[in-house]
Amino acid sequence: MNADFSNPQPLKNQCHKAIKLLDQYERLMKKYGKEIPPTTLKRLQSLGENITGADLPGTLQSEFPGEFHGLTLREIRKLCGKSPPHL
Repeated sequence: MNADFSNPQPLKNQCHKAIKLLDQYERLMKKYGKEIPPTTLKRLQSLGENITGADLPGTLQSEFPGEFHGLTLREIRKLCGKSPPHL
């Protein structure tokens, strides 16, 4: 799905929340005391920058900001003016 980048920049806190959920899903699930099954974890890791809120476990999906529904992590970073961290 292609993002409409002509809209004004979303709220900073919503950008931060969406990126954090997509970037740190494993740590956040552990924080909730839940494990991600190995096959699911491998699938999520393989998505990389193409992960979307719909790919997240239900616990995190329910927290995902609706305005970013269907957008990839890459698209959200572009929309929010954030670049990926350098490893």
